[in-house]
Amino acid sequence: MAASVAATIVWCTATAHAQAPLGFLGFTPGSTRSATESVLSRQQGSWHCAGSTVDPRFTECRGRIAPSGVPSFQLTGSLVRDSLAILLLATEASDAVLRGWLEELAGTYGPAAVRGEHGITTRQWVRARRMIRVTSRRQGGRQMVSVSLVDGVLLDALDAISSPPASSSGRASPPS
Repeated sequence: MAASVAATIVWCTATAHAQAPLGFLGFTPGSTRSATESVLSRQQGSWHCAGSTVDPRFTECRGRIAPSGVPSFQLTGSLVRDSLAILLLATEASDAVLRGWLEELAGTYGPAAVRGEHGITTRQWVRARRMIRVTSRRQGGRQMVSVSLVDGVLLDALDAISSPPASSSGRASPPS
């Protein structure tokens, strides 16, 4: 019976990890622009968005958040149809702060896929074509951390959204 209870606990924990929607500091890939901007406000941040000059299917956003108790982050994001397709949060963080984030993410989403190469370490979680990746590296004695949130569902749907035809150089053709 004890083995069956232990197996049930492991199954329930794995199921909870698999079902938890991916997110970091309240940001969730695929969330609407208004939901994302609500999180920005709660995190003492803001951003400015404009249509992409490269691909009109994207709205590009840049900004900053300064959540209490953790370092501030620079933000770079891309919206597709007013939903968060990509968000990159970048900051400098101590080992203790990074460890805390990783422990919280692992506690919520389960163990991460970890890769390390050339002084860069990445940890990645993927659920239902959405991803969160934490990348850390040392630069001049400082630890630089970036957290990427990516919605593969939105990005995979880009083929269905019209875009200008590409010229032979691979760049968008200028309007006629």
